[in-house]
Amino acid sequence: MSRRRCVYRAMFNIALCFVPVTVASQAKREMPNAIGRILVRVHPVNSAEGNKKALMLLMRFFEPESVLVEAGTSLTDLSRSHCGRVDENWIEAVLRSNRTVTGQNIRETMTLNLPPCPFWGRGERVEVPKGGVLGHQLLLHMGSLGRKTLAKVATANGRSVASLNDVKPGDVVKLPYITAFNAYTLKPEYRGDPNRVTAALKQVPGYTAEMPQRGLTLIVATSDSDCVAPTGVSEWPFATDKLVKVLEYNNTKRSRSPRMAVIAVADTGLDINEDRLFLRINDRENPVPNNIDDDENGYIDDIKGANMDRSVTGFPALNDGYLNKEHGSHVSGIALGGLSSDELNKLVKERIQLLELNLVRKDVHQIGLSEPSTTFSIPNNYLLDAFRYASQDPPVQIINLSVEDEESSGLEEALAGTSSLVVAAAGNDGLNVDEDERYPAAAKKRDRLITVAAYDGSGSLAEFSNWGIINVDLAAPGCQIDSILPGGRRGRLNGTSQAAPLVAFTAALLYSEGLTIPQIKNRILLTTEIDHPKLGTCSGAAGHCVATEGRLDIVKALSVYQDVIVIRKPDGTQAVLSGRVRNCIQVDGHCYDVRTELKRLVHDLDTEEGRVWVKSRANETHGRPCKIDATALVEFQEAGSPQFQPIPMADVVDVVPAVFR
Repeated sequence: MSRRRCVYRAMFNIALCFVPVTVASQAKREMPNAIGRILVRVHPVNSAEGNKKALMLLMRFFEPESVLVEAGTSLTDLSRSHCGRVDENWIEAVLRSNRTVTGQNIRETMTLNLPPCPFWGRGERVEVPKGGVLGHQLLLHMGSLGRKTLAKVATANGRSVASLNDVKPGDVVKLPYITAFNAYTLKPEYRGDPNRVTAALKQVPGYTAEMPQRGLTLIVATSDSDCVAPTGVSEWPFATDKLVKVLEYNNTKRSRSPRMAVIAVADTGLDINEDRLFLRINDRENPVPNNIDDDENGYIDDIKGANMDRSVTGFPALNDGYLNKEHGSHVSGIALGGLSSDELNKLVKERIQLLELNLVRKDVHQIGLSEPSTTFSIPNNYLLDAFRYASQDPPVQIINLSVEDEESSGLEEALAGTSSLVVAAAGNDGLNVDEDERYPAAAKKRDRLITVAAYDGSGSLAEFSNWGIINVDLAAPGCQIDSILPGGRRGRLNGTSQAAPLVAFTAALLYSEGLTIPQIKNRILLTTEIDHPKLGTCSGAAGHCVATEGRLDIVKALSVYQDVIVIRKPDGTQAVLSGRVRNCIQVDGHCYDVRTELKRLVHDLDTEEGRVWVKSRANETHGRPCKIDATALVEFQEAGSPQFQPIPMADVVDVVPAVFR
């Protein structure tokens, strides 16, 4: 289990938490297992001589990279892709290493030897997210909180260093530059001596940190034998007709058009001919691919998404040789609700777009005259780059992830700095990830993270699903989930990778209705279908649990303009009613206002136990056990009814107040 060392700095409200894998000491220990490839982060220095020295030293320590470059690519765009900016010294080094290149453009498609380059980019504006602090943004985008870094930030914003302490959530700050971990391959003479590597890197002007390049594991679909498939269930994975009615009702209550939410699907890419998805178009790029980085963000022709392998330009296309190439298409379709209902598709299209980010790296290896071999991987720096790309203006609202690793691999810093809600698949290992941690599912920074387990047709967690009372928030359908596949096909797959995008879909719909990111997380977790016997038992051989003890309820979550009340009918069955609660709700001798205080009330009629969630003065939501007054009445007006009716609290199972009235 990972351990963190935290140091608190009063100034700028910064808690510096060092995850072992991201610090140099851990990098030293693990570098021999990284096959000579490590991640290094540097920042610009204030002199041309220092910048040139940094380039020369990296060229001394690291191998050049063989990259296939398309005809028409300019050397300046190649520099932006590999260096984050136009570096004339690097361009000169490229020309020296590749004598067949003349002029400033590549005349024909060819393989070039590209020298390593210290990576940083031009400054940009970032917004401090709600619940975040400026320090997290500086760590994510600049990699440092030293005095010199703070002085540069203060200068860029025309203010004093001391005044940075006044920056609060919602404020926009201009950064003088951005940096990222970039991957480099060590030369043979350095690979066996990590101490020598660390000592050498400290000579590089602007050196900040290094860590191993790790290969993340894609959470792939499981076999049908691992699932109890739903039988006789027409509303799987959710009640499409009911969701359509709720969204149409919301359209009548909202005074404006729905906001457009963007989900970044960081996955395996798409069939290049895929036309069923609603993709966000980058209007800062030329609408027709031209081999030019028009918006100067380091990615060429990123019109409909981007490859985190910056040497691969254009559309984030899946690679036909990759075994799990179908994964990204299936996940993307689920993130849009499955794309199986024309009626729902029409409502979704005006609410959600996808940003496709391809995480897969392809490597072709050849030794001597042997046949070349191809390998595929998902490097941890590609995932960190996906966070950075998703934070570009305009930032996305939701990030969907289906990868895992046993180490945090830099994700703690990325999660602390993101303004998006990150929805992560819990994993398909059948593990308690409170103990056997998997990242990002088990990340400690959870303000903007939801980890999703998978449940099957029985309502219990699927046999394959990871679980945990701390690190897994809720369960969503993960068996026999229908979605799109490459080549215009459809199909059903199983896994927490299928459960997570259903939560991302719900989150995006909530954003379209006007909820903030913190409100969205609370709303999803406070509207689950609670089932303690199946999702709340953590001990014993059959113990599988999640923090909310609940299953995703999309319809209840989206009922943001109506109170939802679940009651027990005289025949013992339950009914779900939508409408309006008029009075306050009596709990523990206090009457909680459903408009301003009460967030949820759950009543177990068999045990007569209750649990209430209320909003504090600091606008935080807290849950606790409570005593239900069974003699009290709830005044409820069902939608379409002209009058209120009294409902005894003895028959009330669940109350979820509306978000908006």
